[in-house]
Order: sequence, then C-alpha cells, then structure tokens
Amino acid sequence: MRMTKSVPVFVLLAFLAACSSGSKESTKIEEGETLSKNPLGALSQLAKAGSDLEKIQKDLENMKPVEALHFNELIKYLPEAPGGWEAEAARGETNQMGEWKFSQASRQYNSGDKSMEVQIQDWAYQYGLYAPFFLSASFSQETTEGYNKGIKVGEDPGREEYQTAQQRGNLALLVGKRFLVSIKGSTIQAQELRTWLDAINTAGLRGLAQAAQAQ
Repeated sequence: MRMTKSVPVFVLLAFLAACSSGSKESTKIEEGETLSKNPLGALSQLAKAGSDLEKIQKDLENMKPVEALHFNELIKYLPEAPGGWEAEAARGETNQMGEWKFSQASRQYNSGDKSMEVQIQDWAYQYGLYAPFFLSASFSQETTEGYNKGIKVGEDPGREEYQTAQQRGNLALLVGKRFLVSIKGSTIQAQELRTWLDAINTAGLRGLAQAAQAQ
C-alpha cells in the first residue's frame, strides 16, 4: 500500500522498534490515532509510544517462562464454519528453536469465491518479538487504497489492514500478551474481519494466559 508523503508511519515505527469454544465476548475495538502531519507532533506521539513500550517490555521480562501449548490445544480455539461457509481440516505444528518452543494452528474457510484463514500462535512470552507489534497498534493510516489501523481490544494490541480494490484484508490481535490471533481474508468486505474476530474465543485464550502466570 502506498504511503502518504507527510510522515512515513512505518519508517518511524521501525526506528523506534529496532476454555475451548465456550462463550464469546463482544469485541469492543479501539482504533489507534492517526500520526500527526506536524513533525513535532508526530515525534511527541512516537515518544509516548516508546515510553509505553518500555513499560510493557519490563512487564514481559517479569513474566514467568511458560511451555508453549501443543498445537492440538490451539486447534480447539479455531472457530467452526459459520452458515454458508465450509471449513477445511485444521492444521497445526509445534517447533523448537533452542530453548524456545513455538506452536501454531490454522484453518482455511471457503464460501464461493470468498476465503478466510484463521491462525493462532503461542508466542510463549518471547518478548523480543513484541516491540514492533505494540508500537504499530498505536497508530492508524487511511488512504484512497484502503487503511492500516492500529487497534486495541481492552489491553490486547493489534493491527487491521484492508485493500479496497483487491478486497483483501487481515487482522491480528495479541491476546493476553501471549497468543497471536490472525485473520486473513480474500474477496471480502472490510467489516467481515471483525465479524470473524467475534467468532473466536479470545476470552478463553486470555484466561489461559492469565492462569499460566497465576500458577
């Protein structure tokens, strides 16, 4: 997506960064603010985001190390196909790199020429991955071609993107500072991304993250 010529959002961000399927919660989404066109205003916004990130990183460093869930556990949180859609078989994998174990599960859904993919990853509090994600959740940008929006659901940061002409979009939400929920759609309307987010038991995932730290 082409950027506006005023303030290049991701260049500045990169500079700063260097339960099962039980009851669903209603998703109230807050959108990140548009980066100021005034350079001084933009730097002030980014400085605040950087300060917030330092606090978040300290919180993450103090969290207990956890074992990533097996992918079969993550599969339980993938939604069933809604009416008019068909779901392919769920896929999953658990990998280990050094001391870090990483798990993910995904499922593809189809309805005519529409397609959606939902993926859940267990980041297991590897805080080195988080900096760009937390920063990008604070800012938004909209153009004639679509939008890139930072979002928050409660304390969970995320990012939502949509390309109008291509009717393609994706939404990612980091739940409980641990589980990355990603939704990618093709030949869809923008609002469908949030409809699919509502179908995922993010409250259950958040409960798993909290319980792991409470032990």
